[in-house]
Amino acid sequence: MKIAVLVMALGSALLLLSLAQEGKSEGIRMSREMGEMKDASSPYAGAAYSISQQGRGVEDGVDGVDNGASPDPTLVVLEEVKYAGSGCGHGAVKGVLSNDAKSLTPIPDDTDVKIVAKSGPGASLSDSRKNCHYSVVMTHPAGWSYALASAEFDGSVDLEGGATGIQDAYYYFQGVGKNCAVLPISMDGPRTEKFQTGNKTFEEPLCWSPCDNERYLQINVAARVRGRGVRGVLSIEKQKFFLKWRKCSDDETA
Repeated sequence: MKIAVLVMALGSALLLLSLAQEGKSEGIRMSREMGEMKDASSPYAGAAYSISQQGRGVEDGVDGVDNGASPDPTLVVLEEVKYAGSGCGHGAVKGVLSNDAKSLTPIPDDTDVKIVAKSGPGASLSDSRKNCHYSVVMTHPAGWSYALASAEFDGSVDLEGGATGIQDAYYYFQGVGKNCAVLPISMDGPRTEKFQTGNKTFEEPLCWSPCDNERYLQINVAARVRGRGVRGVLSIEKQKFFLKWRKCSDDETA
């Protein structure tokens, strides 16, 4: 029995270490692939828009977004959310799934996990780029597939003139090569305020979970502050992701 307990403890420790390393590497890849947005093949190449241009999205449904049909929500279970990254440390929480199974909040409001990036005197390059990587374990009825259709973020900024805060995110399913990104949100100083991004959609086509096998949902959220020698702070404090469901075809489940 003692050996089995030790093996389980070692396995959990190795998983958290793996998530921490993945979160770090995802943050690096985020800054390379999305940070400067130089990939001309991306539909969002060179794109970022001001927080002042945000809309609230489709005001319909339990959580403000109507994403169509879904399986019996009582059979959809958000088992666990593991998190790791330069902006959030590492750990595991239960996470929150809405009653209609159409939105998930990876980090509950009562959990003190914030992603804070800063620039200016005394701040290093690593201080200016912070990320948090979530590994989501969710079970649902067979014959259904889901994607993250959109997301909304709450936080705060304290930016001097010349500083810019940028918040972005992407997700994918473990073992599936495609990433789906949300359009980066840019906030220019001088500015000191709380912000709500509203409901921001992910790029099309959406990344759908495999029909033939349940996979971990991987989400990466990043905060960056740019401004040579200029003080700035961007804090991402709340995150919610909206799910879209679809029925799998017979070929996909065979």
